[in-house]
Amino acid sequence: MTPITDPTALFDQENAASRELADAMSAARAAGAGTLSIAPAGAWLTARLAQLRDSVTDGTALACPHLAGGPRIVVTALWLPGVLACAHCAPQLRPTEDEDHTCDRCRRQVPTIHPRAASHGPLLIVYGLCHHCRHAEETTDRKAAHRPTRPARKRRSRR
Repeated sequence: MTPITDPTALFDQENAASRELADAMSAARAAGAGTLSIAPAGAWLTARLAQLRDSVTDGTALACPHLAGGPRIVVTALWLPGVLACAHCAPQLRPTEDEDHTCDRCRRQVPTIHPRAASHGPLLIVYGLCHHCRHAEETTDRKAAHRPTRPARKRRSRR
């Protein structure tokens, strides 16, 4: 495989991967596949994404070998911090039995975890929430989706 040296080509490939992921999430949503977040990430998820970025930047992240080529859909599971996989290797990101009963937001052990997914460009973030955190996230998502936008104020000219 040849490295991409043309920034325009790199940008085009990243956009294509982002579109491919958005299309896949739309199809999964239409098929009723769990809860897929389309609202902007809340503070806790943004913080987790920052931790992932830091692990990639400082070289401590682990990635499957298929991600070395160029931009493509990348999957990360919040129960495995700093681990990235291509769509083909994503099934290997399965949680352990204990982790499968641990909320990825509050870290409490609970009997039922609600699977969630969100996207950020070509990155698919999968995680699980307890009932309390799921409710908190859904409330935040609804508020963000229904937040009215302020009309632009007209400036008065000074004459």
